Amino acid sequence: VQGVPDLRPAFRLDLKDTVTGDEFSAVVVHLKSMRGGPAVSGKVRYQQCAILAGKLGANFIGTIAGDWNMILDKAASGAINDLEPLFKAGFVLLNANDTTGTHSGGSRLDGYVSLNFGGLGQLTVHQFYSDPTIGRGLTDHALLMAEK
Repeated sequence: VQGVPDLRPAFRLDLKDTVTGDEFSAVVVHLKSMRGGPAVSGKVRYQQCAILAGKLGANFIGTIAGDWNMILDKAASGAINDLEPLFKAGFVLLNANDTTGTHSGGSRLDGYVSLNFGGLGQLTVHQFYSDPTIGRGLTDHALLMAEK
């Protein structure tokens, strides 16, 4: 995207629940960093979201989760448009208006965006970086969980 050399690929797992037979996918992302400021990096993340929406398609069943490198509650409110291609494709951000920090800097950068995947439960955020015995030595991002 735009000649940026260090973008990270998305990782997709196609899964099947052996009890119910339900099939779904989980995609993990780590989008363009915020380096360069929102005017530059936001355009790259917008294009990454457009690529995801196009490649996954309208029949995608599952969730995309990870470090979006944008403030997700601002994306949900329309204050930034990085997620717009996914929203236009019908994807929904779990707990869209939640401002709980998922990064040691205090912002909500991590979350789940799902399509055709109803029943994803309340988002739980475990801020390991705030534990003095762990600190940022393990990660500067929280662990997120949502039950299906």
